[in-house]
Amino acid sequence: MDWNLLKVFSEIVRYGGISRAADAIARQQPAVSSALKRLEDHLGVVLCSRGPGGFELTDQGRILWEACGRIESELALLPSRFDGIANELAIEIRVVMVSNLVSGQFDAAIARFNHLYPRCELLISVASCPQIEEMILKNEAEIGVTPKMLPQEGLNYTWLYREQHVLLCAKDHKLFGRTFNDPAQVADEYFVLPNDNEALPVQRYRARHGWGTSVAGQSTDMNEVKRMVLAGLGVALLPREFLEPELERGQLCTLMPPSPETQDDIFVVTHPDNPRYFAVRRFLDLLTEPVDEINEGFGG
Repeated sequence: MDWNLLKVFSEIVRYGGISRAADAIARQQPAVSSALKRLEDHLGVVLCSRGPGGFELTDQGRILWEACGRIESELALLPSRFDGIANELAIEIRVVMVSNLVSGQFDAAIARFNHLYPRCELLISVASCPQIEEMILKNEAEIGVTPKMLPQEGLNYTWLYREQHVLLCAKDHKLFGRTFNDPAQVADEYFVLPNDNEALPVQRYRARHGWGTSVAGQSTDMNEVKRMVLAGLGVALLPREFLEPELERGQLCTLMPPSPETQDDIFVVTHPDNPRYFAVRRFLDLLTEPVDEINEGFGG
């Protein structure tokens, strides 16, 4: 059934004829007449009589007109019904992310989502970059937050923010307070590595300059990587946003100026075929709103 034909039929009845309906909806009279004829052919009945005696519905036409009225009434009520059930969204959404995520946008979206859907439970876990995309692909989680490693066909990637990796060390390290301009000058240093939690641009930059040939420690958990760096085990190439508090307190210092080559983009990864995608879509809508607009929902 073509719903547009029902709409045209409703206008014909509402305005009492084809010519008046055509004027009201700004369409040519032959087009309106043709739409009515197609609807009658589809239903196999005559819906109205039209001629010198004027316009009049047949019995079948009156039945259809009443049905159209009920449909329009139901459609008019949908927005209020949607608003009424918004807070009734009760579902678990599994979120898996890298451990070093620093995003005010993401945090604000989580807060707003909880405010709108208090019965929806977020289950947040941490995994390595390659694992995250695989988990989303297998529907083992609904939302992933990670650098884009090897883009998987069938997944959606929503850009979240860009992070800057910097070379740094702790105040107890021998290089603390020094500045280098040539990557080769620190190639022989012991590095603390985040294992599989490095974005591809960072991996390639480090490999190109021979950084990490000597390893003092490594972990898949970025918090443990930070612990080893703060203990002075070695230098590390890590996201500045993640370590900003320690840099401001003077516990860490950067050893080289930031380079565009050590930037990477963080994405929110989702699977449109996930059975819970209807709920994920609501979260993504919040994620694309400016933070100040999200905060307005809290009156601040």
